[in-house]
Amino acid sequence: MKHLFFLFLIVSVISVFYCMWINIVAIKEKKPFAWRMMLGFMVLGISTLSAIPLFMRLSSDKVYIVEGFFFMTIFFASALIDRFAQVHSDLEHAHGALVVLDKMKDDFLATTSHELRTPLHGIIGLSEAMERDKKEPLSAKHRENMGLIKASAERLASLVNDILDFSKLQAGRVDLFLEEINLRDRITGLVSLAHGLVGEKKITLSHDIPEDLPSIIGDRHRIEQIMLNIIGNAIKFTESGEVRVRARAEDGGVVIEVSDTGPGMKNEDLDQIWSAYKQIEDPSTRHYEGAGLGLPISKRLVELHGLSLIHI
Repeated sequence: MKHLFFLFLIVSVISVFYCMWINIVAIKEKKPFAWRMMLGFMVLGISTLSAIPLFMRLSSDKVYIVEGFFFMTIFFASALIDRFAQVHSDLEHAHGALVVLDKMKDDFLATTSHELRTPLHGIIGLSEAMERDKKEPLSAKHRENMGLIKASAERLASLVNDILDFSKLQAGRVDLFLEEINLRDRITGLVSLAHGLVGEKKITLSHDIPEDLPSIIGDRHRIEQIMLNIIGNAIKFTESGEVRVRARAEDGGVVIEVSDTGPGMKNEDLDQIWSAYKQIEDPSTRHYEGAGLGLPISKRLVELHGLSLIHI
């Protein structure tokens, strides 16, 4: 036991002096709190050295190892407290800076998108006017090119509108104008309108809406926006097959379902579809265009109605 205690003292002294050497290097490099850590190790080293004469029976003075550990703990604790306070302060400053940057980003997107709307609508209007001009009709090639210009401008205008809507939702500046809505008529009309999104795809659009489907209270414009976003998303990711809209009364409300025969996705990716500017990177769907705002906007609008939007 005596030999083990002596070995413990030697190892302790070597460890303390090694730590002191590391702290000396830290002090030279002007590391924060290095002096406080150095004082803690010095107190522990002195108290450990005081035990050696007693062990060698050269002295019978009191040993202060316990007191050395106590004061070292105080020095270390004060350094850790100050370090924690500094980190907390740095995090608060970083959070404040991020909030400012996030607001600047939203303001920039909203302002830029708003400024883009006017020239885009001008391009669309001029394209339509040139296509309808009977005095100076366009050649087949020019008509085709004009159609591409118009389609590109409409796609960009749709993206601009999505960014504006998302910015307003982020800032809480979207108000709902509630009224009674006949869902059967709305859904039937929206499915007919969505046929224009099918293009040359071999997709059948259908709906299954009961005659006695009750009316709901909501914002008609926003309900249509939600439905078109979801139906359009189903059409975009379906090359062939069917997109079906179903509705039924349930628990005093109405449940609306949109199903498609597209490729689907992995279960672990389902939660990501509600993230802004996010599209699931799947090899079979990577070539589809879009900013990834349609579903996040739909989710926010549904939540504003006090409802829930789920997926299966």
